[in-house]
Order: sequence, then structure tokens, then C-alpha cells
Amino acid sequence: MNAQTKTHTATPWRLYNRRTRTTIVENDNYSNVLEGINCKANAAFIVKAVNNHDALVETLKSAKHDMDMRAVSIDNPTYKLALDALKAIESGS
Repeated sequence: MNAQTKTHTATPWRLYNRRTRTTIVENDNYSNVLEGINCKANAAFIVKAVNNHDALVETLKSAKHDMDMRAVSIDNPTYKLALDALKAIESGS
């Protein structure tokens, strides 16, 4: 990790397509998150997210299924979080 920072750049991030390459940028200022002072922390954050993504999605689907089986109210905050997260995953957000 960089001696100056051990935290990644604030999210959300998004893809930015230039003519010949795609970069991951901060949502507001088009700054490439894999360059600069936070690059090592950002790269570690990306690797951690990618490596855990499938297991987290399966856990979320299982939790939603369990709540569906118990007829948890749609107004339940945890149920709403699960639904919103699954929508974001399905939409690619």
C-alpha cells in the first residue's frame, strides 16, 4: 500500500470509454482510479470485490429466498436492501 493512503478512492466509480481504451474513473471528475496516490488501494479494492462477487451474490439470493419463504413484508428494511442490491446487480450498475 502507498505510505500516504491505505483507503481507496470514494465510490461510485464508472467505466469511461475513450477511443481506444476503457478506464475506471471516479463518478464526478473522470480521474482514473488506477493512477495516482490511491492506485494501489484502488487495485486491491477491485481485486477483493471481484474475488468475492459470486459468493456475495449467491448469499444475497439465498437471503432473499429465505425472506420470501417467511413472507417478510416488502416494507422490511433488510428485504428492501436485498431487492435493491439484486436490481443493481441485474442492471449492471
